[in-house]
Amino acid sequence: MISLFLVLLFVVSATAAPMVTKVKINSSLLGKDRYLQHYLHEPGDRFDQSQHDRSLTLLQKELKDHGYLDAQVQATLYPDTQRDTIAVTINVEQGDCYAISQVQVTVVNNEILSEELTELIEGALLSQYAQKEIMNAQGKRLRSLLVRAGYLTPRIDLVTFPREGKLLLTYQVALDKRKKYAFLGNFFFSTTQLLDEVYSLEEEGIILPVSLIAQEIIDLYKDKGFAAVTVDWEEEDTKVTFFIVEGPRHTIGSVLIKEEFTSADALQLLESLESEISAMDAYDKHELQVLLDKASDRLAQLGFWYVVFDKQVTSGSHGAKVNILLHAVQPEGNKRTAISRIELPGYHELRSKGPFAQWEGLTQERPVKLTDVDQQRRWLLRYIRDRGYLLAQVSYTINKGILTWHIDTSKGPVRFGPISITGLYKVKPFIITRELCFKQGDVWDKQKIEESV
Repeated sequence: MISLFLVLLFVVSATAAPMVTKVKINSSLLGKDRYLQHYLHEPGDRFDQSQHDRSLTLLQKELKDHGYLDAQVQATLYPDTQRDTIAVTINVEQGDCYAISQVQVTVVNNEILSEELTELIEGALLSQYAQKEIMNAQGKRLRSLLVRAGYLTPRIDLVTFPREGKLLLTYQVALDKRKKYAFLGNFFFSTTQLLDEVYSLEEEGIILPVSLIAQEIIDLYKDKGFAAVTVDWEEEDTKVTFFIVEGPRHTIGSVLIKEEFTSADALQLLESLESEISAMDAYDKHELQVLLDKASDRLAQLGFWYVVFDKQVTSGSHGAKVNILLHAVQPEGNKRTAISRIELPGYHELRSKGPFAQWEGLTQERPVKLTDVDQQRRWLLRYIRDRGYLLAQVSYTINKGILTWHIDTSKGPVRFGPISITGLYKVKPFIITRELCFKQGDVWDKQKIEESV
């Protein structure tokens, strides 16, 4: 048994994949090296034939998305058996970049609408290079136009016909029943503004039930100070009517500062904010937040975290008022928060990446804002979780000018479980499964999922 184990171990070791030492691309394309980002191997990786083949497919797809529809991508491998390494040279014959020569929109059983839509979008496409991004943008524009015309769930398919360096485009459109929205009782918001709010979601393909649309309208009014607004509706086959009772709008009442400050500059800044809020005609959530954000940025330079507020609504003979209590959140001990460096035990290589890079190499202390810390926390969590540690937790401490991040991955990486594929009719599941960049038992990796889609 022992000798068999040794033989097997030897075979595995002897057949280990060679290490990639160099990857380069041969092409007459300007900026050709940017296409190397689609090659999944980097120097130092073990060569994997399936990953190599997939890389060439991704690179060819990228070229076609940029209009090089006849592009050919091949690779030459240079193995060195003595050093157990391999070099890769990718050869790209991109051919000509196709230009769009004809654009047509065809709407089923509606010739007049077909002509109108064609006229609207062809100017933005004719003679342009056949880039997927441009063509998709006009498809999205078509959808927006149709949604705003009352066709809430249009189906749009893009069909392309390449011919001698030119590309003929046809957007094939199928429409459902037309449905209109009407509003009664709205005075503060115009009908156009309310339609913009409703259509902004539906243009993205998010079709809400009428009850949720009504709630969206209520929230819109409440953000502007109409706390008592009500919205009812009546739904017919081709029309929805919303009945709006706006009610009174809240005005600004008293604006007070919660505490006294040892910092005269901070007190002066909050008193200025107090005056700006008092000058508002009425309560407006967005306008108030803009003022608070501006004050928070200025307070950060004084070593404070940010400004928060409490609000209380009171009713009187002249209507309801919103009373606001301002509070500047201070660091522990009311001391100025500044740091001279950031420490990431076990992850020192991250100090020069993402939001940490701007703090690298400081020669003196610099004030740090809570928004800076929160940005670092979110980036760090995303970085760790993308590598399989979905249950990871991060925390920080600030001591003697050093911001230290503590990363807890004790619960270990999450692994891919059983993989199931549904919705197939002609293709067998194993054909899809073998093309995936991951398998059951592998450590969860978001990038591998994106590469597989």
